[in-house]
Amino acid sequence: MRLSATLAVSLSLLLVPMVGLAAVFVTDEETAQLTESVSDDVYAASQTVRISGNVTGDVAAAGEKVEITGNVTQDVHAAGETVSLEGEVGDDVHAAGANVALLGKVAGDAFLAGSEVMVGEEASVGGDVYAGSSNLVISGNVQGDVWAAGQVHVTAGAVINGGLLVMSNEAPVIDEGAQIAGEVKLEALTHDDRERPFQLMGWVRSVVSLFIVSLVLVYGARALTTSTVRTVVTKSWRSLLVGGLWTLLFVPVSLILLVTIAGIPLALG
Repeated sequence: MRLSATLAVSLSLLLVPMVGLAAVFVTDEETAQLTESVSDDVYAASQTVRISGNVTGDVAAAGEKVEITGNVTQDVHAAGETVSLEGEVGDDVHAAGANVALLGKVAGDAFLAGSEVMVGEEASVGGDVYAGSSNLVISGNVQGDVWAAGQVHVTAGAVINGGLLVMSNEAPVIDEGAQIAGEVKLEALTHDDRERPFQLMGWVRSVVSLFIVSLVLVYGARALTTSTVRTVVTKSWRSLLVGGLWTLLFVPVSLILLVTIAGIPLALG
């Protein structure tokens, strides 16, 4: 946990210049929704996150349930128990959750991790797919290679224009009618390297989780600074009380966020 927290803070410092630029923050206790089009980066966090508006920029979203149906011109970073991506993404996708469904079009690469991961019939990935999951189902179109750890099922109608590399003791299930242009390779695992399938899964989960933690820390620090300045200027007699409450509340809340969000990799494992 100490290492994760240190990395998260380090990432948050790297993200400070980015957050300082124009961006849209969407937060709510129960449901955070974005329905209009936005020409900025979007950062959303809530129990349920729904983004149906188009976004000209990046999207970073965290919640128990994350649904993105709008189009995003750049990257998407999403973490939650259930993650569903239906819109078009102009660059890469990084998604982690217990259940991850990629249902739209991705121009770049897709990094997916979870217990159940699906690339739907209408989905297409312009680059490669890197997936770590207990069960990966590919029904769509992948222009590049598929690198997978765990059980893999390529359904009829799926098209993989590159190769399929599977790290597992179980051969991938490839239905009749599925098309794979490149080599299909199975790397069976021995007792000594049985942890190898989880390296890819763990890497994807860690990147997404730490990114979201960094986002929360940066946003929290930004909100705290703005609130403190406003309070000092307008209500100086309450500054000491407000500062004390923030000290008592912000630190425990940050620790809870680190335990829950950064703990996604452990929970999913």
